[in-house]
Amino acid sequence: MAKTRKVSAKDKRKKKWFAVLAPKIFGERNLPDIVAFEPKELIGRKIEISLKIFTASPRDALKRVVCKIVKVEGDTAHTEACRFFIADNYIQRVSKRSKSRVLKIHTAKTKDGKTAKLKLYTLITNKVKRDIKTTISKYMVDTVSREVSKATSQEIFSPKFIDSVFADKKHINKVYPIAKMLIWKISLVE
Repeated sequence: MAKTRKVSAKDKRKKKWFAVLAPKIFGERNLPDIVAFEPKELIGRKIEISLKIFTASPRDALKRVVCKIVKVEGDTAHTEACRFFIADNYIQRVSKRSKSRVLKIHTAKTKDGKTAKLKLYTLITNKVKRDIKTTISKYMVDTVSREVSKATSQEIFSPKFIDSVFADKKHINKVYPIAKMLIWKISLVE
């Protein structure tokens, strides 16, 4: 026969549903609801969301944003973006076609003084020498530093910002033609 155990008062409580709002850069749309015993338990919890939900574009299905709950008002939780990344299977698929790659991890200061860590990735169709890779790496770091310093810590997670950082590649294409330049990951350093 199974032993019975005492049920504490904490176990008898019921969980409540809390509505979660997306960050302001995504229009404060409703996200899936979350359950918790108390509102203070939600603060610091992270939610991973596909960027496709915000942009309604199938191209963004493999791009993800991680939002962190920063405050709770009543039954509504407010979030801020804290991380962005592109799924690894997309990176592998795109990388197969290129012969050379340049991968650079860089930290940059945002307009509001926070530090962002970015993983930059460039794909080149042909094999290139190290000096060309170094030039491309310097171009990536200079471009990202310049663009991140103009944006706030929340604006760097917007799809518009992510797509526009390497939109103008004509200067680097004079050095060597580039197949694709992208920001693989972004995270705020705390």
